Amino acid sequence: MESIFKGLAIVVFFAVATCHCLAQQQEHKRWANVRIKEKGFVLGAGYGLDTFNLPQGNYSPLFCMARIGIDFRNKNTKTIGRRGEYSIFFEPQINPVLLRKANNSKVEWEYGVNIGFQHCYPITKDLCSAIFISTGPHYFSANTDRQAPGFIFSDNFGAGFYYFLYKDWAVNAGFRLRHMSNAQTRLPNSGINTFNFLIGVSKLLRK
Repeated sequence: MESIFKGLAIVVFFAVATCHCLAQQQEHKRWANVRIKEKGFVLGAGYGLDTFNLPQGNYSPLFCMARIGIDFRNKNTKTIGRRGEYSIFFEPQINPVLLRKANNSKVEWEYGVNIGFQHCYPITKDLCSAIFISTGPHYFSANTDRQAPGFIFSDNFGAGFYYFLYKDWAVNAGFRLRHMSNAQTRLPNSGINTFNFLIGVSKLLRK
């Protein structure tokens, strides 16, 4: 339990520090075109692709993430162009994990931050498609036959959409394929791969 609270404190600290640094950068002329593009949260669930037969149970994460996006458009740009828009995002997160077995489930934890690159393309005035990749350092507590617990990297590829409901507020939904492994720092290191479905709410800068 103590490690969970430490992990939560680290994630919260990173989120606050990121917002503070971006705010400071915006005040400097050199970073005049750097803007906080998106602020929101994302929830979701996943299931393991290669962990069905693990004696510990199938690895099933439940996602709870903040989302902070920045872009580098010229401050005079008012709309998303025909070629779409590129942004960088940060996702601090702390996620409970269910190791599902036929008779019971055990709860473990993972926490860390993803740093990624996203492209949004306008379909209509209020609907945008999105594709992205991300990676970042994580810690997870589960001890499985495929993957040693502790420090790990989380690599993601996904796609989804944003739909604006009211002014700058949008709901987003998407699918992600995630791979977690530790770059051979510990064994076993066969990796854990999951399919993940997520939905969230964000406030985005549209002008």
